[in-house]
Amino acid sequence: MTELKEKALAKMNDEMSKPHSDVLDFIHNYFCEQEDETLLTSISKDGKSLEGAYNFMVKMAKEKHYSCISDAEGFRLMTEYFLGNETDVKAVGYASTKPISATPKTIAPTKNDVSIVPPVVKHEAPKKVDKPKEYEMTSMFDFLDEPEKDPADIDLSDVAIKEMVDQPEPDYGLAFGDEDNEINE
Repeated sequence: MTELKEKALAKMNDEMSKPHSDVLDFIHNYFCEQEDETLLTSISKDGKSLEGAYNFMVKMAKEKHYSCISDAEGFRLMTEYFLGNETDVKAVGYASTKPISATPKTIAPTKNDVSIVPPVVKHEAPKKVDKPKEYEMTSMFDFLDEPEKDPADIDLSDVAIKEMVDQPEPDYGLAFGDEDNEINE
């Protein structure tokens, strides 16, 4: 192991000996495996820290309006922090470091909790719905084989149709071209 890597590891291990979050363990493990001399020199500089790298990554993700970023993008941003001139980056808001739970957590009620219990609603069993009648599908081409009917041969047995046919046409007043029925003002 080179002296440069030992110096960078000593600095990171010193930072990890203090209370820290789980995400910093993950970041620490990544940077311990790096062999790039330029990166290791940058990690050894005063003012650079794993916490600062994490805060820089969160700050850059928020500036770009990302709701989450991949590991590769996160490590790229943290490497950019170490290689750049920015030092002592302050935390920007809160970034979740825990995976999202698929099931919501339930909070156990305490002795002093006053809760409103909703009334019990009795639900009736759903009523049976009759199946709709099934109709035979027809096509407009189904009637091509039938001979054309004469309108006079149509059976007007339906009363409503007979009444409509038998009614006289209503008089709507003036018709165009009727000079006899002109209105005088």
